[in-house]
Amino acid sequence: MRTSIGQSPLIVNAAVEYANPDWLTARLSYLTTDRAIDQAGTQGIPDIFEERRDRLDFVLIVPLKRWLGVPLSTKLSVENILNDQAVYTQGGFVQRRFTEGVSVGFGLSYAN
Repeated sequence: MRTSIGQSPLIVNAAVEYANPDWLTARLSYLTTDRAIDQAGTQGIPDIFEERRDRLDFVLIVPLKRWLGVPLSTKLSVENILNDQAVYTQGGFVQRRFTEGVSVGFGLSYAN
């Protein structure tokens, strides 16, 4: 049986979360996908595969209402903490590789 383009035979997605809505919510999530076909080969040229990658993300949300008296929350997010390298192979050779980098975000939100 041939796998479809972009379809990984194994995907693991897990999260651990602590939530106390008056104090904070913290979440750590992990995602891994197994090797998948990125581009199908043709006329004897082998398929290009995206090799397995791991991803770890973290989110922290802190409501500020108890200290400020207004319904403000702050959010810190760090995505792709592992910065795992994307590797593409063709015929057993590395065709290309790169890293996407770590993304950090901070924000304030108002909810009445």
